[in-house]
Amino acid sequence: MATKIHHLGIAVKDLDAMVTFYQQQLGLEMVQTVAWEELGLKAAVLKVGEVLVELIEPVAPKGSVAESLERLVKAQDGGVHHLALEVDDLAGTVERLRTAGVPLLDQEPRQAAGGQIAWLQEEAASGTLIELCQAGYRIM
Repeated sequence: MATKIHHLGIAVKDLDAMVTFYQQQLGLEMVQTVAWEELGLKAAVLKVGEVLVELIEPVAPKGSVAESLERLVKAQDGGVHHLALEVDDLAGTVERLRTAGVPLLDQEPRQAAGGQIAWLQEEAASGTLIELCQAGYRIM
């Protein structure tokens, strides 16, 4: 089961400009920058309270999640891309969702740089892309 919101993923057209906006105008604290060259993405992670905000710019997107970021940027210059929920038992949660017939992008948890994750398809939650993260996951 979900235990908390881990982060919100926001697609942006200009990462540097949005980092400046979120820091200077909204007062969010910079945590780190990330480059996923294999996915064609670069990102900045900021913090507000206990929730992380992941600003992601598609540079040369590769793969379904990266390409959906690019579509969002092209369609409306960006916006909320996904909601990431931390779960206490990722493998068990994915198995329960699969058994219930929930549409999944990942049929099993996948290893990311910062820990294990799994994606639900957008149609599972009325168009909201949901990322599940194992407890302890770090955006890297």
